[in-house]
Amino acid sequence: MKKKAPTSPGNRSAGADILSTVTRKVSEIETATVDRMREIWRGEFGTDPPNMTRSFETFRKLLAWKVQEKYLGGLSRWANQELERLVAALDRDPSGNSSMMRLKPGMVLVREWKGVKHQVHVLDQGLRHGSKTYDSLSEVAREITGTRWSGPLFFGLKRKPKQKRAA
Repeated sequence: MKKKAPTSPGNRSAGADILSTVTRKVSEIETATVDRMREIWRGEFGTDPPNMTRSFETFRKLLAWKVQEKYLGGLSRWANQELERLVAALDRDPSGNSSMMRLKPGMVLVREWKGVKHQVHVLDQGLRHGSKTYDSLSEVAREITGTRWSGPLFFGLKRKPKQKRAA
């Protein structure tokens, strides 16, 4: 069960106590040996810690994160959604070269086509061009040009593939 720091003015001392506890625990983790970190993990979570013998510092960071998460709460709904979106993009393109992975809500893509300047606004869910919302840049590029285009290529987010030479 996650404990969140109270936000109402009457509960400031309770919130300060939680922050003080978290600060103390994280400070201890910063200087703890691996054996002490394992003890802290067992005490906080009631389970054996993950086997992270290869990366002592990664285990330190994970433990500090998990303690903060336990007492202060986890990621926001938006952050979780963004992580899910990024994981889905990596599933589609494991190389991580997907142009959609670089697009963030609030960005505006601009492209001039046949003398007309087009703006595409990146939203939390989709892309807005004019008064319509689209699921992909390729849909927007098709709307603008009337032909099939790679949206990332059309908007300059991806280079043209090098053509193979005939042997």
